[in-house]
Amino acid sequence: MKKKLFVGIGIHWVIYGYSDHWEKPEGLVIENYTKSAGVNDYVKSIVNPRTVISFSHPHFAIHFFGIMCVNENGIPTGYTKNVTEKATFEDIQKIRINHYRTKSYSEYKERLK
Repeated sequence: MKKKLFVGIGIHWVIYGYSDHWEKPEGLVIENYTKSAGVNDYVKSIVNPRTVISFSHPHFAIHFFGIMCVNENGIPTGYTKNVTEKATFEDIQKIRINHYRTKSYSEYKERLK
């Protein structure tokens, strides 16, 4: 079996909104905020810094010899949309980053101040 060489993992993220909560609800964030726009095209990368030449974008490092980061399924991933097809929730079963951008409407208004 031929081993694949990769230099890091690209972790897809999901941005959650206010999920129809006007005021801060009781309970856990992960249980209260469940509505999202889907899986983000970008990834957050954990890379071997010894292989990084530069960054073309905050979410995409350029590595020696054109070696790519891979997602949890071993598929090359990165900043450019032609590197990977749009990920779905079925593609991110092992690891993902949940980003709770606004939480409730009242919390969002408070943050804007």
